[in-house]
Amino acid sequence: GEEVRIVIESPEEINAKFESKFNGDIEEAEFLGFFCGDGSISNSNHTTLHIKEDSELVDYFKNIMERLFGSVTETKDNGMIRLDIHRKDIAEKMRDYFSLENESSSENKIVPKEILKSNLKIQRAFMRGLFSADGSVYDANGTITVALSSTSIRLLKEVQIMLLANGIFSILTNEKKEETKEIKGKTYST
Repeated sequence: GEEVRIVIESPEEINAKFESKFNGDIEEAEFLGFFCGDGSISNSNHTTLHIKEDSELVDYFKNIMERLFGSVTETKDNGMIRLDIHRKDIAEKMRDYFSLENESSSENKIVPKEILKSNLKIQRAFMRGLFSADGSVYDANGTITVALSSTSIRLLKEVQIMLLANGIFSILTNEKKEETKEIKGKTYST
């Protein structure tokens, strides 16, 4: 008869076989993840992160952006802080990463192919940034649940693949009504 052979490899071994085209570091991957969740590019080449007033998060990403790109403009408006870079080369690079024609739109979000082909450390950094932007934590009847919200099914499926490569099983569910929950003394929106 015929023989079936199953070779079991660790996610690191499988991932090492992909040749990464991502030349950035962990912080750049994290920036790209946050941008994927709460970033935008204008037709006039403004690359912007939109952050709810969270001074720790603002300082963290502002420092990364200054290291990566130089000057960053910070503006505040109605409880939102915008970190903005106005450089054509950066806007074009971001459009290339995210396969965007002009302005970004939520339903067409993707994980850049360079990130999908990268090692697990880069993928984890990207997901850390993305979950910082669009993730939530809530108590589902005594079970702490971490969720990612997006209108892009493709993005959610690509994140699901990266989570699985990191040994984390996940499921896709339909939208639920937003609630505020308190977990261990901290308030979270879900």
